[in-house]
Amino acid sequence: MASEEKAPCPLCNGRQWIITSEEKEKPCKCLRKKMLEDHLGPEITTARLIQSKLFIPGGDDRTQDNLFIKGTWTTVLSHLRWALGCKFNTKPDKPHRFCIETDAKVISVFVGAHSYMHRSKDTREDVDTYNSLEDLVEPHDLFILRLGFLGYANKAAAGSIKQALGVREVACKPTWIIETPNSIFGPGHFSYSNDLADYIEERFDVVDLRSKDDSPDEAQGFAVPVIPSSPESDPDADEVSMGGPSAPVDPQKYMPEERIRVDSGANEFELGGEKKKDRWKKKKGSNGEFGGDM
Repeated sequence: MASEEKAPCPLCNGRQWIITSEEKEKPCKCLRKKMLEDHLGPEITTARLIQSKLFIPGGDDRTQDNLFIKGTWTTVLSHLRWALGCKFNTKPDKPHRFCIETDAKVISVFVGAHSYMHRSKDTREDVDTYNSLEDLVEPHDLFILRLGFLGYANKAAAGSIKQALGVREVACKPTWIIETPNSIFGPGHFSYSNDLADYIEERFDVVDLRSKDDSPDEAQGFAVPVIPSSPESDPDADEVSMGGPSAPVDPQKYMPEERIRVDSGANEFELGGEKKKDRWKKKKGSNGEFGGDM
């Protein structure tokens, strides 16, 4: 059975452009919607639509600030859809460039795994190459870093992330760091160091998007539990019999202790809460409209 063809837009009859009263052409709403979806990508576009205080049309625009965001990835995606969508609608002719990467990608670029010379000659021209961290993190208006994707401890992890954040700081460009409930950033996390945590606390505002309705079982990248290697290292563990199955381990029980707390950042920020006035300044030019194209 052939699939039904989608009916053309009633405003432009599928032309994607309309004629204004001044006899000028402008993009139809259907074209703007397609441009927005292409800009955001399928993962963000299909997230549940909510109104987020990370961007308030005519008011606060937190896409210009360094944020350490706590919440499930599903919840974060909904806030990204609103904030980045509104940002796009503010200046559709000059899109706000953003990039989402993981801590694993940052360290991989740091050690040169994505450099041009590291690629085989057959694939160099067909894949993205990054000869330095600057190539990966600097070009974008907003860089979004997801923690919790390293599958093993690496001494260079925290240093490479701090260097990436430093590149953004020197370029005077904002970064959002995402911490999910199943990968708490603290001692034992594969990307953690005290030096990196101090750097983040001094320069990033903390945004808490967590909710009592969040599912504790929702997969968020790689969980990084600090799991004891033997029953002796965990006094509460059940004795394991020879040849028998071991008792299931609760990852949350051994999750690293939370280091970046809502009240420990440079400026705590909770949805519906008050922002400290010592760090917050209203930004000019944040009069974007939602426009109904989300």
